Amino acid sequence: MWVNVWMDSPTRPDYNTQRAEEWNSLLVDKFSNSRNVRIFDWASSAKSNKSWFIYDGIHYGQEGSKRRSELITHAATLML
Repeated sequence: MWVNVWMDSPTRPDYNTQRAEEWNSLLVDKFSNSRNVRIFDWASSAKSNKSWFIYDGIHYGQEGSKRRSELITHAATLML
């Protein structure tokens, strides 16, 4: 399982939503036809929950780390 990304940094212009979306598109292009690889869409949850990130818009705070772990664990069990 690959986990896609989300970042929207007010302090680092190179860590922006466009770059995240480009990376996520590359993942889909590369693995969409693979029977052995699944992509977990973390970006959809992350972009609608900006409070999960600390001030830099890149790293997760305590709640974001907790929620990300829970969501990835849940997704992994569904993909078995």
